[in-house]
Amino acid sequence: MKIGSKSLVMVVFTVATMLALLFMSVPEKRPEAPTVTADTTPESVASTEELTAKKYYFDVVDHSADDFKALLHRAYMIYEQSPLERRRELQIVMVLHGPDIEYFDAANYAENQEIVDLAAKLDAFGVFDFKVCARTAARLGVMPDEIPAFVEFVAYGPLEITRLDEAGYVRL
Repeated sequence: MKIGSKSLVMVVFTVATMLALLFMSVPEKRPEAPTVTADTTPESVASTEELTAKKYYFDVVDHSADDFKALLHRAYMIYEQSPLERRRELQIVMVLHGPDIEYFDAANYAENQEIVDLAAKLDAFGVFDFKVCARTAARLGVMPDEIPAFVEFVAYGPLEITRLDEAGYVRL
């Protein structure tokens, strides 16, 4: 793809994402719980440690599109279940360091629009951060200009996870 074409694709992708964010409204009722799997049971969200924590992270590697959507819904559920006064202090980070990165590739937007738009909506709350491993992205052939601007690149995903552990984040 020529550089001019890539730029045009990124501009169109960015504008489409911003328009989607503008027209999205916060649901008046709580969203349905995600599909329950071994990792996403409602009981796990309500554990004592999680109720008192303010900082969480998800180690995101090798999920199907449906499983990744369930993780996004679980993250949103944590936000929704947090008392209003705690939401300002809440931090939820998703560290992607596997093929899940390709869900955010502009070339795959049409088939992953629901994931990207939900992630953008969550990022707009100011609580959610999405981080992508630069090494894995390069290995997959995904360049930084092919990923939405709200997604941050980190040098190495496992190192970022270690940093989050040391900073007191709770792993989900």
